[in-house]
Amino acid sequence: MRLIQTLKPLPYFVSRTENNNLPVYQEYKEGGNKLQVRIRRVEGNLEFLKNQIEEAFQMKGGVRINSLAGHVIVKGRRRDEIVRFLSDLRF
Repeated sequence: MRLIQTLKPLPYFVSRTENNNLPVYQEYKEGGNKLQVRIRRVEGNLEFLKNQIEEAFQMKGGVRINSLAGHVIVKGRRRDEIVRFLSDLRF
């Protein structure tokens, strides 16, 4: 007999773009001196996603939320890592 483990649904959802890509963008601010990653199209509990990213990448204080726009902003050049993280969560 096989046991099927069901996953609890996450309290947030990241919808894909029209081209079926994850909406994760590398941004250069202040003349290219400040690098950050913006996760767009997030619905639901942004704080939960922020905490998951901080825990997964061990970066306390390196993640901000723009709740009005529904964006999560991560310091540094971590676009590929975040895309892999969201893909592993089946988004």
